[in-house]
Amino acid sequence: MRFWSKTLWTAAVASLALGGSLQAQEAGLFIAPPTAETRASSPPPLRLAERAATAPLAELGSAPLMERERLAELARWNQSRRLPVKNGFARSLPALVRLEISPSLATRASGPMAGGVLERAADGRLVWGAELRVADAYRVRLHLSGADLPTGTQLWVYGEQESVGPFGLELRGPNGDLWTPSVGGGVVRLEAAFPAGARSGGFLVDQVLELFELDEHGTPITLQTRGTTPPCLVDAQCVSSSTFDVVDLAQRAVALIQFIDGGSGFICSGGLINDQASSGTPYFLTANHCFDNQSAATTLEAFWDFTSATCDGPAPSINSVPRSNGSTLLATNPTSDFTFLRLTSIPSNRVLLGWNANASAVTNGTVLNRISHPMGLKQHFSRNHVDTSALTCTGASRPNFIYETYSPGLGDQGGTFGGSSGSPVIRAGGQVVGQLTGGCGPNPSDGCDYDNADVDGAFSVTFPSISTFLTGGGGNLCIEDADTACLVGNRFKVEVSYQTGPPQNLSGQAMVAPAGTDNSGLFYFFNGDNWEMLLKVLDACSLNNRFWVFYAATTNVGFTVTVTDTQNGTPKTYTNAIGNAALPIQDTNAFATCP
Repeated sequence: MRFWSKTLWTAAVASLALGGSLQAQEAGLFIAPPTAETRASSPPPLRLAERAATAPLAELGSAPLMERERLAELARWNQSRRLPVKNGFARSLPALVRLEISPSLATRASGPMAGGVLERAADGRLVWGAELRVADAYRVRLHLSGADLPTGTQLWVYGEQESVGPFGLELRGPNGDLWTPSVGGGVVRLEAAFPAGARSGGFLVDQVLELFELDEHGTPITLQTRGTTPPCLVDAQCVSSSTFDVVDLAQRAVALIQFIDGGSGFICSGGLINDQASSGTPYFLTANHCFDNQSAATTLEAFWDFTSATCDGPAPSINSVPRSNGSTLLATNPTSDFTFLRLTSIPSNRVLLGWNANASAVTNGTVLNRISHPMGLKQHFSRNHVDTSALTCTGASRPNFIYETYSPGLGDQGGTFGGSSGSPVIRAGGQVVGQLTGGCGPNPSDGCDYDNADVDGAFSVTFPSISTFLTGGGGNLCIEDADTACLVGNRFKVEVSYQTGPPQNLSGQAMVAPAGTDNSGLFYFFNGDNWEMLLKVLDACSLNNRFWVFYAATTNVGFTVTVTDTQNGTPKTYTNAIGNAALPIQDTNAFATCP
């Protein structure tokens, strides 16, 4: 949430109505079928570090003893209502060891290696495992710097309470690093299985992100015990359909999200959004002020069903609830404070919320409902009414933002706090019309002060930026991953395959190097330190009504480049024969698909 004080208030300057006729700008709620898993069943890790009982790769002392000032700084951040809510920080390891895969391992026997243990599996894979310990930790994540992972590499992270994996290149960030999913407790074990025949690759384990459970004020409970929950918060399990008709379904669409930005951990809320085709694509809406970059999006963890079993019952262990890891940033803008993502995967039993992009959907007095995770707590509920006469705050004027006020006589209830940021605001029937930005009023940091207004980024203003995804064509747009570059606003998909001659006779997909821009990408074949190709797609529609494709490759390896205009499915292919020194290509007639 963002907060604005009374001194920043200004008079309302515009109504919510937008000019023009808006048609077919809505979608209904979608209940995903039980089989809608986007990730296959996961094999278990071999649990080498646990089985071999090796000495830890690294040990860190208890944060209350070793990081007292940083803990105090985290508490001050949250208590001063800075946003998003912070729940962790990175800690460097005392000794750095890089795991390196090389041809010499082909004959290497199982045994100690790089602070862990190496073993050759029955299917020929090389498997390495190591253990790290962080005394008294609540949850931890590991940072792998220079994560050069051959295609097919599988990673697991596990502790005494849970195991997560396999995962791999889909969680590697644009800078070539990788933050593992989190596990509970102070003992964390990492396992990496490299495919048979892998000749290069590796990573450096150099940091852990220690996460802390927070009290309702945002103070780590390592510094003080949890106090009482703010009196206005309403457990979502206490809400019936007579108050919010689709409350049970909305709970299955909203997640507590945790992510890493600039070496710190943060929390917000967000929700799944349906498209008009009800394709089941896991689109996800949260706030721009939570994060606005792909590096943070890659580290996202979404925790589902984090709610009590009964009204006012205890929260479940977060170790026990379903989760998603990783996402692709599709669009973000502070104008209506939105960030729009595609999650890498979602568990079964999810619901995708509908939406209404018509400004007329939020006229004065419209009832708006919300499920959120204030301060990272279990799911809570709030309900307000649209108030088009409420005073606005500087930086959040209409029509970009919606104002809700509390009317107890009309059945309004509940409140929001930091951590609720990004939670969808929902009309009856399950249609999203915005997402939470913050509070505006005399005491906006107090979610229980009903003299404040809740402020939401308006979905009607967000919609033009994400309509391509939601109205049927977005499913065909490029989604970037380890071997796919997406250029010119995710319109052009670039893939490169390679082939070598004897004696190796290798083939595979080129990997996208951790660099590039919106119109250019870099690729490598065998080693992340050895980039082979630079490729550009240039918008020359104003010059010759074409998109141009330029590339240069410094190799004699055979390769095939496929560039696809996903707007209409038009492909363009370029090849280089095995043994030929690749020539540069400057195709100024590549795509006659303008605009």
